[in-house]
Amino acid sequence: MANNCLTSRGVSFVGNSLYARPPDGDTVPFCLIKRLVMERSSVVEVLDTVQDLPFENLSHGMADAGGRMVCMEIVRGRRSITDVSGHAFGHANSVLSEELAHDEISPPVSPSSPVRQRNAQRLLDDQADPPGGTDPAPRTTAAYICDLTAGEIHIAIGNPCVAPFETYALSSLE
Repeated sequence: MANNCLTSRGVSFVGNSLYARPPDGDTVPFCLIKRLVMERSSVVEVLDTVQDLPFENLSHGMADAGGRMVCMEIVRGRRSITDVSGHAFGHANSVLSEELAHDEISPPVSPSSPVRQRNAQRLLDDQADPPGGTDPAPRTTAAYICDLTAGEIHIAIGNPCVAPFETYALSSLE
């Protein structure tokens, strides 16, 4: 759950590492973005705050209650920000931005990443509105509840109103 966040201000993010050549020089750890998301009220505020910070290689999807959603990739200190508002979008560990892709490590550190990317996007596209729809209706595709006292996570794949929750002991995930 470390790379997922939803704040009471309606800002959220998901993030992961990108398999690319490391940046030159000192970097800021990407956990700082988590903190900034918790303190800001919109994607624009987060992006304005981080625009000059030299982050590690990363991919972050950020969205806000106003409907703005972006994919920010940073590789070797260069960044690409793609507005994905209104689209079903997923991201594995491969670099998606054409302008940053030449720094991706080849062969991939995780050979399954491109396959996971294609599969995730295909599954999301399959759930999107039929052709002609310009604003896909938001829908819940999964939910989780963490019980930190009991050391359990409860996960529902699909709409949690109808999908059953499966319980996993957090100690079994180590």
